[in-house]
Amino acid sequence: MFVEFFYLGLIAPYLVSAKAYKKGTWIAFSIVIIEITISFIIYLLVFDYEGLKMIDYPYQELIRLIRVGFLTNIETFFFPFWIIASFIRFTVYLYLIAIFIGGICNIKNFEYLTPIIATIVVIFGIAPEAPTFTIFKIRENLINILSPMFLLLPCVMWIVAKLRGDLKHEKTSQKN
Repeated sequence: MFVEFFYLGLIAPYLVSAKAYKKGTWIAFSIVIIEITISFIIYLLVFDYEGLKMIDYPYQELIRLIRVGFLTNIETFFFPFWIIASFIRFTVYLYLIAIFIGGICNIKNFEYLTPIIATIVVIFGIAPEAPTFTIFKIRENLINILSPMFLLLPCVMWIVAKLRGDLKHEKTSQKN
């Protein structure tokens, strides 16, 4: 979740103004709070509190309970929307990662990085043979490795900028 906020901060320079970014953030925040509150209320009304604690995916369980006429498997109706939303989210993440790598490596046309990044992501996605069992080990290792990296990333970026001489331009512009 923190990485998503970090990625959203990357698009801030590409927006019209800081005021528009703040306004959009607050609007999205209020909409998400309302949606989550309503969904939790519906889950509590349909399922018991004790039952809800044991259900891993209450959304899927709730959709299985819905019957519309002769359609008993209504979750197939939501499948195309879920696929489209997954593709949109994947492309947004690819673009944000390309912005991030383009900013670090000082690449002006960072859009050309997206096919390379997509290929790497697909290769890593295919890699585990039995994801049901290996995902927990991968998650634990990723948390142990990436947590310190996110804490050290600003320091590393500052050191790289200092070594490249990017911070000298700020000092000379402040003196003038």
